[in-house]
Amino acid sequence: MIDNKSRDRLNISKNDREIYTKIIKSEGDLSGSSNTEIFLYSMMIGHYILKKREIVSPKEGYILAKYLTDDNWNLIRSIAVNEENSMEILQNIDAMFTIAEEYANAGIHRLNEWYFENEYDFIERVEEFLIGVYNDQRIGEEIED
Repeated sequence: MIDNKSRDRLNISKNDREIYTKIIKSEGDLSGSSNTEIFLYSMMIGHYILKKREIVSPKEGYILAKYLTDDNWNLIRSIAVNEENSMEILQNIDAMFTIAEEYANAGIHRLNEWYFENEYDFIERVEEFLIGVYNDQRIGEEIED
């Protein structure tokens, strides 16, 4: 049974709102991205690259759950299941949101650094990361027992 007392929104750190806004209003590859897209990019950087969570404080509501797409939910769910190593986490939206928020909170500053760093093209950096994940996971290779 899903917890019906769940929160209705994802939070960010009130102190980081300016970073989210700056990225969305920028002239680069992420210009015009949605709040949700920037949040999810940050969450994935926190989880897959930094491999750390940071408590969100002070909290500020940022994304209403009713506007999350199936793909958005699937990303949040997959990271929560991976973090807890249990499918039971799927019954607790509050816990899933907390995990997502803490990874996003860890990742937003790295996203900001990479995005506005002139030394690297942001898309190239993301491509390098994805190639690394592909190689590390040996995707497409047959794995012998």
